[in-house]
Amino acid sequence: MQRHFQGVPWQRCQVHYSRNALGKVARKYHADLAQDLRTVFNSENLEGATKAVDAVVHAWALSHPDLADWIDETIEDTLACYAFPKAHHKRIRSTNSLERFNQELKRRTRVVRVFPNAASCLRLVTAMCIEQSEE
Repeated sequence: MQRHFQGVPWQRCQVHYSRNALGKVARKYHADLAQDLRTVFNSENLEGATKAVDAVVHAWALSHPDLADWIDETIEDTLACYAFPKAHHKRIRSTNSLERFNQELKRRTRVVRVFPNAASCLRLVTAMCIEQSEE
């Protein structure tokens, strides 16, 4: 991806990131950590999110230093959505729509079973991409 999409921002799914973070603490800390991460992800802009990240890292540094270090090193990938207009944040901060689209591609190509050639498969996938783009 880095070779073909140079300069394109990488947006890590905030839902999956939160799940990964929750896996690093005991269950009794889940609610507090989830709330802290929601505060970061629901910030109005990148500056607010960055301040919230600093607060979260500082809050968890004493009790869970490994978690705090991990958040400090990796959370930047989840904040790429702030480079886009606010109206787009909710759609691009999660991979749910992309995962749904991939499921639909799989479902539609399975119906065909065997494509006569690569061009026919490409036509179907391109048509579905155009349809998704229009929606």
